[in-house]
Amino acid sequence: AFGLERRQEEQKVLVFDLGGGTFDVTIVRISPDEIEELASNGNLELGGRNWDQALVELVSDALLRSHGPRIADDPQLLEQVRHRCEKAKRDLSKSREASVTVDFDSQSYTVAVSRQEFEDRTVSLVQSTRMTAELSLFDAGLAWNDLSRVVVVGGATQMPAIRRMLSQMTESEVDTSVNPVTAVALGAAVYAHQLDQGRAITAIAKSTPPEFQEAP
Repeated sequence: AFGLERRQEEQKVLVFDLGGGTFDVTIVRISPDEIEELASNGNLELGGRNWDQALVELVSDALLRSHGPRIADDPQLLEQVRHRCEKAKRDLSKSREASVTVDFDSQSYTVAVSRQEFEDRTVSLVQSTRMTAELSLFDAGLAWNDLSRVVVVGGATQMPAIRRMLSQMTESEVDTSVNPVTAVALGAAVYAHQLDQGRAITAIAKSTPPEFQEAP
């Protein structure tokens, strides 16, 4: 999807894939006719939903402080909060503030959340992704400045804190030339076309490390 196979020079690329429910980092070496996986690490229990939950807790705490435990403990209200926090998370990727409005006892209650509050609440999640990326580099025997580029995949990589962390680590701009939400589907289509034309590059993958096996 990122056009990696169309380059003639050898590249070392970090693929940072943070989706809704899983996360993985893969380091690949790419030549004109071959892609070789050098290292891969991930977390099957980390994804955008963890950021959603952090925002739910932030909003619920605000409702509890302002309106008491009765409003915060209502299960239907909690479902409203969850649903509207998903949208608020996306809004915070574009704006510095978002509002979550819920209805309770025929009244509307609004909680304003700033991007800074959200990022403060989720700093440990961002740090976790950074540690996984650094572990993958270590396993591949590389440093950040050995990489040709970093590509991002998965809707959760649109969060500014993720992009900022990666840019700081690489000291360069992250490759965002492909929509991360559709990158996997587009890449599959490109690869299928290559197979149909009989010119697909060979992919050599390492065996799956223990920490990335399917969860029970």
